[in-house]
Amino acid sequence: MSESPDSTPAGKREQVRESAKKVGEGFSEMRDVAKDAAKEVAGISKERAGELAGELENYIREKPIQAVLIATGVGVVLGMLLRR
Repeated sequence: MSESPDSTPAGKREQVRESAKKVGEGFSEMRDVAKDAAKEVAGISKERAGELAGELENYIREKPIQAVLIATGVGVVLGMLLRR
């Protein structure tokens, strides 16, 4: 009885190598997709942060006393929380 090339230990090793290569390529593709998605999210977040900063600046210009009181209240609460 003759063994087929795939049933020999060398054939099995080659199959494992090919499978590992395919898995590695799949991970590379997934990494690239995740990297692109992260860049897109970072861009959107940066854009939104800029919009919020502009809105905050406008609010402070329109209502400076309220802004100072709110900032003071937030500072007091954070101070109490961090002290514990």
